[in-house]
Amino acid sequence: MKSVIQEGPLMNDHSLGILGSGAVGHMLAFCFNQMNGIDVHMRGRHGLVPVAQPVVLNQVQHTPTLTTQGPAPRIWFACLKAHALSEGLRGLMQDVTAGTQIIVLSNGYIEPILMPLRRDFPNVILRKGLVTRGVKALPEGGYVIGPKGQVIWGDERTPSPLEEKIIQQLSVHGFQWNNQCCRLRREKWYYNTCLNTLCGVRRYARNGLAAEEGREELEALSYETLALARELWPDWQPSPRDLWQNLLRLIASTADNENSMAADVRLGRPTEASVLSSLVHQAHQPDAYPLLLAFDQKLRVH
Repeated sequence: MKSVIQEGPLMNDHSLGILGSGAVGHMLAFCFNQMNGIDVHMRGRHGLVPVAQPVVLNQVQHTPTLTTQGPAPRIWFACLKAHALSEGLRGLMQDVTAGTQIIVLSNGYIEPILMPLRRDFPNVILRKGLVTRGVKALPEGGYVIGPKGQVIWGDERTPSPLEEKIIQQLSVHGFQWNNQCCRLRREKWYYNTCLNTLCGVRRYARNGLAAEEGREELEALSYETLALARELWPDWQPSPRDLWQNLLRLIASTADNENSMAADVRLGRPTEASVLSSLVHQAHQPDAYPLLLAFDQKLRVH
């Protein structure tokens, strides 16, 4: 299927789009509201979302302002989970005008999902970024935005004027351009594969238990995950010590947070294993990674 070039609304340098109405989508909406003269469109499962849920930052509640009117955004940020990414992106790409840029913030190794979409919609620009800022759902509805973390994207090109505006006005909220985004995504894949896989399988209620009760398995999983990464991406040769120490720092800084994959398992939702631990099946000899294989199997049948 080829991309649809619409004759309707022009793209707008004064609006931004968000694909995904969950926790990260609401964090983005709150941040974009802090910019001068920017309208925010949020697209959920059933189309544009007219009213956002409340978010809490530094114990202050806010309700992001959304619009369903006006010209279509020139830039969209996609923050769907892997199991919903292909369908969600395809629906959006069918609707947007040529030249629209979509920055995909979803976790994991998502290139196999993006390749057919790039082929089918050559006039829509897909790029990848990442989010390290924590956001969690509240039992009574709405979300709490963590005080630290970043929203990162970038490559060797020069940022567009609208991207420059985002970076300049939202640097205080952790938005940054980084031409090493590919490396940073691989590092995050390592962290997520180690931590989320262990927490999901062992159903640890919070991240800190991975280091407190599962330290031995975490270390073994780290060894296998890094070995798999080196096989899948021979050009990436990170320091094992640095990655391990950074993983432990990440766990310590989020020790009281409920792990997202453990929550998915607890609630019977699809996990992101397909873009994390399941990469073991792309290895030359998957049996060389027995812990990853065993854990991935458990997550697939949870």
